[in-house]
Formats: sequence, C-alpha cells, structure tokens
Amino acid sequence: MKIIKSIFKGTTPNVLEQGNESISILEEVIIGGINQYICIRGKNINNPILLFLHGGPGDAMLPVMTGINKDLEDDFIVVNWEQRGAGKSYYPFKESDEIGIDTFISDTYELTKLLLKRFDKEKIYIMGNSWGSVIAIQTVQQSPKLYYAYIGIGQVVNMKENEQISYDYTLEQAVLRNDKNAEKN
Repeated sequence: MKIIKSIFKGTTPNVLEQGNESISILEEVIIGGINQYICIRGKNINNPILLFLHGGPGDAMLPVMTGINKDLEDDFIVVNWEQRGAGKSYYPFKESDEIGIDTFISDTYELTKLLLKRFDKEKIYIMGNSWGSVIAIQTVQQSPKLYYAYIGIGQVVNMKENEQISYDYTLEQAVLRNDKNAEKN
C-alpha cells in the first residue's frame, strides 16, 4: 500500500510574536448551512481584518497563501477561506444542490458578519483573486458599508468573454496540432 502525504495541513504554524495578541487558527465554521474552513493568522488581533477569496471555483489556495501572506500578517488579521467545494471545505455535491454565484456571495456576506462579530469590528478589507474577484466585488456592491476597501487580483472583468476567448484559443491550438480528439471535445 502506497501512502501519499497531503499538502493540506491539518494545522497552521504559530505566529511568532511577543505577547498574547497574535492569532493562528485553522477551524471549521458553518457558513450557508455547511461546514467550511477558514485559516486566521495575524500578529495582533487588534489589527484590521483582510478576508482573502481564492480563485476557482474549487481552486483552494490555503497551503500556498499561508506562506505568501506572512508580511500581511504584520498589519492585518488575514483570513483565508476555503470556499464550499474547495480544499478542506470539499464535500460531494448532490444533483439537487442549486449552487450558483449567489450562493458564494451569500456565503461571503455570512462569513463577513461572523468575522465582524468575532473580532468586534465595524468593517473589513476584502481581497479577491480571479474567481474570488467576481464574488468579492459583487458582495461589496450589495453590502458596501461592511468593507473599507476591495482589492482585486487577476480581476475578472467579463467572465463570458474571457471563457469564449479561452475556448477559441484552445480550439485553434487543437486544429493547428491536428488533434481531432481535442477538436471534437
């Protein structure tokens, strides 16, 4: 039997900081009626909150972002959320599940409210990468009073046009390579 080591840690390393005001937690919370995971890290719990929404959908970034965000943890309480269906928040969807963009927007709003209450804050910062930018910007548009600012990375501007360009390019490459299987799929 071959054992494969997962890159998805069950814990998050401690934030090394003097005093008792740092935070380093990986935990399961109920959002939208299902169990989802968040990782909260920062050197001072009195700092503002920065909620990070990953790309995808389904493209969990927790193992990567915990390392990349180290400098952000000096000035923010950084919250990495593995959205429903991604990473540690994965669960098998049922055929009857009706999950659309509004579901993710609602989850983001609910998580924001949870963080505001937990840390006794009035507003947070929100950062979205790719697919996360779609969710974040629409959440901010619906509830602007909950956010100081929105930060977009790999900002999606026109999802339909983006997908059409990607499809056209892929088909063009299949034709150039005379890949009949790829052409028909």
